[in-house]
Amino acid sequence: MALTLVSVGLLVLTSAISVSAESHTVKFDNRCGYGTPQLIKGGDVLTTTSYTSNGEIAAAIAYLQTGDCLFNGEKCTLLELTMTNPVTVGGGSSADISLIDPHTFSVPARIEFYGGCDGTGTTCDSPDCNTAFRQPDDTWVQIACQENNVNLLITFCPDGSSSSSTQHVTTTTTEVKTNPTTSKKISPPTTTSPVVHSSTPTTTPSSTTTPSSSQSSTSAPVCKRKHAERRAINAHRKRGSGRSFRS
Repeated sequence: MALTLVSVGLLVLTSAISVSAESHTVKFDNRCGYGTPQLIKGGDVLTTTSYTSNGEIAAAIAYLQTGDCLFNGEKCTLLELTMTNPVTVGGGSSADISLIDPHTFSVPARIEFYGGCDGTGTTCDSPDCNTAFRQPDDTWVQIACQENNVNLLITFCPDGSSSSSTQHVTTTTTEVKTNPTTSKKISPPTTTSPVVHSSTPTTTPSSTTTPSSSQSSTSAPVCKRKHAERRAINAHRKRGSGRSFRS
């Protein structure tokens, strides 16, 4: 009886030590050359580099903050993970990549277990990858490990580059090339503007001359008409004076 009690006590003590010794590490490897990794659990940022727990890490998320991501990883490639020692068959650690709206592809990402289940992992390297959640029932994209105290490595841009970084460089190059082009476009109007001003005085005299000639051509008939009227009036006066003289 005493031996049985001792055995039970040792079993309980061993279990307690085993539970208290549970530990998991989540480590980031950012090869994109920009952005800040985020490991978030329960509304708190646990780390931006590496985090080791004393116990399980349940329902945590991770992503690379490029400046466009919201706090819960919206608008970016999202990683979901639970790190725990298995206590039942089918339990243990699991992780996945999610592109379920409002999450969307932002950078390539890879998740991989180490310190247990080494080599088990998955990668999403493009917006149309088939290794990420698209619908809530796409459970086959998850990776799982049934070993104790397993760790997880999260790599952003595992090939050392991403479509986002390429677009960023291209945009910057385009802007640099556009500035000289713009300055060249400004100089031709400056050169041609004197020509426009010099042609303006030439046009002005011609427009001024035109009203002058029209006035002279219009005044000629008026003068002739007035002279004719005066002659008619004088002739009428002479005839009238002649009649009065004869009478």
